Amino acid sequence: MKKINDANVVKWERKGPEKTIASKFGVSVCSTIFWNPKTCENDEYAYFKKKEGFTVFSLTKDNDVILVQQFKQGVNQIVIEAPAGVPNKMETIIEAAERELLAETGYKAQDIIQANSEKFLLAPRKSPSGFNVFLATGCELVAEQDLDSGEDAIQILEVSPKEYWSMVKSGEIRATETVTAGFIAVLQGKFSF
Repeated sequence: MKKINDANVVKWERKGPEKTIASKFGVSVCSTIFWNPKTCENDEYAYFKKKEGFTVFSLTKDNDVILVQQFKQGVNQIVIEAPAGVPNKMETIIEAAERELLAETGYKAQDIIQANSEKFLLAPRKSPSGFNVFLATGCELVAEQDLDSGEDAIQILEVSPKEYWSMVKSGEIRATETVTAGFIAVLQGKFSF
């Protein structure tokens, strides 16, 4: 690594406890006071926290990508993304990834691995929350969808690697976790451009 300048980057000191401003549906808005070493003043920062989740980048035996399309309230749009979720209290994160893939799509993986040792950060200035990426290969359609009672309709899509990258390039696929997972799959040698 080559350093271009001599910036003195230092960690800010957290002052006082975290305050929860609002909390609902697994998401909290919090604030904390940090001491800014440059100004020697205390600054209050607001951020959001959510349950640690995962994205499952899934490939069929023919190396097609399995995606889901559904309405997402946060952006008020129908979004195309990889299957994703959060673990229940009684399951490991890999068990949750296998469960969500099967429930959302009806596909079962021949092999599934966690692709990262540390969570990927969603928005480091605005949240300590992150996500994990699982790579599922050799997926076969073995069941019908088994959606939660509160889940809306989910359209299942299979796209070729060329279609996937074209959809990323055109902006049809914009979900950070899904785009990140595609690049991780390439780095792991499971997928290509």
